[in-house]
This record gives sequence, C-alpha cells and structure tokens, in this order.
Amino acid sequence: MTVDYFFALVSPFTYMGHARFEALAARLGAQVNFKPIQMAKVFAVSGGVPVKQRPIQRQAYRFQELRRWSEHLGIPL
Repeated sequence: MTVDYFFALVSPFTYMGHARFEALAARLGAQVNFKPIQMAKVFAVSGGVPVKQRPIQRQAYRFQELRRWSEHLGIPL
C-alpha cells in the first residue's frame, strides 16, 4: 500500500495529526510518499485566502476548532 501524504509544514492541523498518521501508516505497513505543499500556492489557484485575510468570524471559529482538537488529542498548540 502506498499513500501520497500532502501536508503543509505551517499547518497546526498537520502538527496535531502527523504523529497519528505516521503510526497508522506504520501499523498498516504503508509506504508513505511525503509531499509538502505551500499553502500560498494552493490558495492562489483555488481562491482560498490566508487565515489573517479571512473574516474575523471565520478566524475565531478556526481557533475554536483548533482548541477542540488540541484538547481532544492532548496535544498543546
């Protein structure tokens, strides 16, 4: 089994999920192709905007979601 793992080094979601992903891949014996991405390039072609340019409500919800996952996983932000 081969998995292409696209991830952003600056993403707090990558930070919180990376170890769990690697453990799962190891448990399943999967070969992982690490493929770091630059979010600025993704945003440029997808219409996305960086966090600081999003409406304040979306920024607040993102932070709330990060807090939830941080607490759920026991991983400090």
